Amino acid sequence: MTQYADRLRHQGILQGTYVADIRSDHGKLKGIRLQTPQGTYAVKLPKPLRYAIARELTLGAPVRVWVRSKKDSLKAIQVIPLTPQTALELPPEPASVSPRQAHRIQVCGKGSCCKRGGNALWQALKQVDAERSDIALERTGCLKHCKHGPNLRIGKTLHSRVSPAQLPMLLQRHCPQAETSPYPVSGPTHS
Repeated sequence: MTQYADRLRHQGILQGTYVADIRSDHGKLKGIRLQTPQGTYAVKLPKPLRYAIARELTLGAPVRVWVRSKKDSLKAIQVIPLTPQTALELPPEPASVSPRQAHRIQVCGKGSCCKRGGNALWQALKQVDAERSDIALERTGCLKHCKHGPNLRIGKTLHSRVSPAQLPMLLQRHCPQAETSPYPVSGPTHS
């Protein structure tokens, strides 16, 4: 019973305007950006919904999206296009899904990764951590792929051979600033 109650707490309904596509590096539709009175949300789409959205929704269309929170992102359960009259009749409810406070970034602290630049990466991340409150740094044990170090994990995505110069691009991809979207959508990586 507690699992069911917990699952309900992490679900919600968002109503707003479909403002942009989220596409992979190869151009495939992965999600949508939804503008609501509370802000802009990035919503991942399951594969069956991707095809329907691509065919039937146009940019600027009012939609109602049932979502569930999955760690640091929102995933759509159902997307309903609304007519302009329906969108005006029902006022949007505040989102019941709360954003995750911090993105967890793990850096390998073992000798092999440190020799390949892990310490410089750690120092650069500590500077970023001092500037931003939406990330949480963690020095971990071996993340595997030791010969491809230094290794860095953001959420569930492992990056190898990361240099401090690559950090802004990786943080933009996985941990965008809160003004952009509280729910980042991670694209495929080839690291």
